[in-house]
Amino acid sequence: MDKLNIIFMLSLPVVFILHDFEEILGMENFINKGLPKLQMRLPKIAALLLPFAHKVVMR
Repeated sequence: MDKLNIIFMLSLPVVFILHDFEEILGMENFINKGLPKLQMRLPKIAALLLPFAHKVVMR
């Protein structure tokens, strides 16, 4: 493999970690905004997810 391929392959885990970190930071905001909409549109599914949503939101 040439040098560019090696750099590309080694950068993939770093990009994945940064992407996951961005999702972790945005999860609380996403749940606070999205859960009420989900409860209105799909109340049965929201009832299944509600116990898990409160564990994610740390206030």
